[in-house]
Amino acid sequence: MNEQLTNSDLFQSIFESSLAGLFVVDQHGSILIANMSAQKMFGYVEGSWYSGISNLLFLIGS
Repeated sequence: MNEQLTNSDLFQSIFESSLAGLFVVDQHGSILIANMSAQKMFGYVEGSWYSGISNLLFLIGS
């Protein structure tokens, strides 16, 4: 069987399996999602840090 891998599937696979901590942020610098490696690095607890941690992680221009 030949399965066609979509760009979305490829992104999801790389994002989830990466040993590097990866974040997806919006144009305002808010974290939308973080992979498991990033969650482990920063001690993520479900729902507790996405809203405020981006200011600590990224230098956001004015």
